[in-house]
Amino acid sequence: MTKLFKVATLVTCGSVVILYSINFVKAHNASPLVNICDKHSCYDHEQKVESLEEVYSGESNTSRRSRALPATKFLDGLLRESLFNTTMNFIVPGFHLYMPRHTTDDGSLDHLAMQAFFGLFFAISWIATIAIPTIVTYFQPLGIARAGHRSLHTATTLNDHNSEQAFNVKWMLNDKVAEAIGLNWTSCVRKTVCQAYEDPEKYSILGQCVRLLFPHPHPQPFGADDDIDFTDNAEKENNGRDCNHVYRCFFDVTNLSFHGVHFIQGQQWPPGSPWPLPFSWTSIEKLVTFDPATFKIVKNFTGTCEPIDFAIQKYNQSFLFPVYGNGNSSPDPSLPVVAELVVTLSDNEQQNECLQYPKLSDDPETHEHYDLGIRVTENKAIATLEATTVWGALRGIETFSQLIWPNDDYEGKEETHFFANITEIHDKPRFSHRGLMIDSARHYLPERIFYEILDGMMYNKLNVLHWHIVDDQSFPFVCVTFPELSAKGAYNDKAVYTPEAVQRVINGARLRGIRVILEFDTPGHTLGFGTAFPELLTPCYGNGPNGSPDAPNFPKYEGRQNLDPTQKHTYDFMREFFTEIAQNVSKDSFVHVGMDEVYMGCWEPSHNPVIKEFMSKNGYTDLHQVQEHYTMRHVEMVKSLGLTPISWQDPLDYNVNLDKDVVIQAWKNWGTPWGEQFKIILAKGYRTILSSPWYLDVIEYGETWRKYYKIDPIKSVPSLTDEEKSRILGGEACIWIEYVDKTNIIPRIFPFVSAIGERLWTFDIGLDDTAVDNARRRLDQHRCRMLRRGLPVQPISMGYCGRWETENRRRRR
Repeated sequence: MTKLFKVATLVTCGSVVILYSINFVKAHNASPLVNICDKHSCYDHEQKVESLEEVYSGESNTSRRSRALPATKFLDGLLRESLFNTTMNFIVPGFHLYMPRHTTDDGSLDHLAMQAFFGLFFAISWIATIAIPTIVTYFQPLGIARAGHRSLHTATTLNDHNSEQAFNVKWMLNDKVAEAIGLNWTSCVRKTVCQAYEDPEKYSILGQCVRLLFPHPHPQPFGADDDIDFTDNAEKENNGRDCNHVYRCFFDVTNLSFHGVHFIQGQQWPPGSPWPLPFSWTSIEKLVTFDPATFKIVKNFTGTCEPIDFAIQKYNQSFLFPVYGNGNSSPDPSLPVVAELVVTLSDNEQQNECLQYPKLSDDPETHEHYDLGIRVTENKAIATLEATTVWGALRGIETFSQLIWPNDDYEGKEETHFFANITEIHDKPRFSHRGLMIDSARHYLPERIFYEILDGMMYNKLNVLHWHIVDDQSFPFVCVTFPELSAKGAYNDKAVYTPEAVQRVINGARLRGIRVILEFDTPGHTLGFGTAFPELLTPCYGNGPNGSPDAPNFPKYEGRQNLDPTQKHTYDFMREFFTEIAQNVSKDSFVHVGMDEVYMGCWEPSHNPVIKEFMSKNGYTDLHQVQEHYTMRHVEMVKSLGLTPISWQDPLDYNVNLDKDVVIQAWKNWGTPWGEQFKIILAKGYRTILSSPWYLDVIEYGETWRKYYKIDPIKSVPSLTDEEKSRILGGEACIWIEYVDKTNIIPRIFPFVSAIGERLWTFDIGLDDTAVDNARRRLDQHRCRMLRRGLPVQPISMGYCGRWETENRRRRR
């Protein structure tokens, strides 16, 4: 019935506009609605405006000479005062200053023909830009991509509690666009429309669009003051009351017509919608409010818990309740106030894991599970969070922070109130490994960048930082056992990660509930090792078997390439190196051993006599047996140190028979479709991490987050058995930084990794376009949330997050 009403309303509005155009010809001397108001009497601050009932009924004390129908009068004002002048101002700036604002008494045919033409033009425009898109998008409310979209139920809820609040629920409007196209609404217009919209039962997005067809136009007729100031000072003259939300639909349609901004399909989400989507989320329209000056997060358990202490410090008042400009914040006096969030964990430190580092769990649904509630009992608001482990509590605190939203879109122009809906959330992750791989060898990343990345990961409930710390290009890791590695292999003596710096990053990750898995890639990608210790690398014979060693064959390989699998010294060196990693550096039980992209050309026995002799001595007939020799020996050494190896998929591609306790990371997305390669790995019995379709360094224009969101480790791979599904640990996004450094790594990662994060956290998301469309506005809201928190997050579409984007503000970390 609601959809039918919308269609009927839109058709009626369009029909009235068309009838206006015809009627105007018959009633060509109709006075415009502009004459209802005059500049001096309409809006004295002590005088109430004429009611719209008076305006519509024709009982206003202002004289009218019109012989047109009443609807013609109103639409005459709309089209000529708004749309007609808007169009002409866009084409000829300042057009309204010299174009008569109403039909002359003699009904000039030229002027009449022009207005009739534009009447028909706008009739078609309104139907094309409102009715058709609405039908196509299943009657979803129309809107431009921007954060702070307010849902119908939210606006209604505010009105239910306090009609005055309705005027503070302002839609995000691009004032610059309005200014550019010449919209010159004055205080008289805004206040009159405010009077029309005080009825909360009629407050809706569709209602705004319909009532926009009947505005009270500009109060000052052209004539007496040619040099009048058309600058919109309504906000100053209106004692803080602003009806910008009334004009949202009009601005959207104008943007569509003149700036190519497209309407967004998909679900309209209320403010305070969490990302990633919880397992179970129930929210009703009733609201609670907060007192930013006194709100706090409190622990309801005994014992030390450093991650919770960190969360209490990070999610402080300025973080949860940011106010920009010169604005102030206070609780809404009409609503119950949430005084605190009570966090409950077990007092058993072994169970709550407060003193431990995060780890891979065989039971992620329990390990990071939490229950969050915002309730009102006897007009008293309470917020509670219960979790089995501290890691679940951290996820719940992040969700709680996302449920809070302000009334003024952070514009800082009036008293700010913060709200949350009464909510019940029961949440748990779908996969236990939800990671991001970063490369710090091709470009050096300062330590501060890691904390920004970790913050962003926490905001998206990612729990693994895979740190590809060294490579061919540089060796920034400072190894105590072999200090020459960084002394000779780093870009300079400042572009290094000391043991203390690595521990700070690992500890910072722990406080955010994130594991750090270090990667030291071998036997390929080891020129960094060879810079200090060239004897570790295989001598290549680029000039053939009769040539000299250390001869390159560019671009296939250097003079020395790959660790030398023929020398005992190679394995002894690696054991000493990884012993330091296992005992003094890594806090995780997993370590990544690389094993990808071995430069086989250097090992080719027909060119390399050293490898040829080695193969003959061991009875090897295939070059990949050489790779297997190194791989098996290296993996066994790592396992003997108490670490579980993770390897890229390459050894399996070359039939290396790895032990089943090695975790395989799938990364190839060419040749054979990635899904088939992924299934082959699972079918061989290995626990697996998916990265193949989630390479963030592969740049494309447009909404690339969509392609990441449409990938699922299970649903995208048909015919997986239950046993194969159980071997999927999760997934990782990867950011290789050949063309990325500290200047652009954050926007290259976020919000794209957010799409992957929701895919790995949330259960039962479809793969079709509808599922992607439905996530779009919520992701846009989350992108703006991260932007407010200080991360330079790339936009996913057009629009803007709020006027606070232009405010000078300190980043909050």
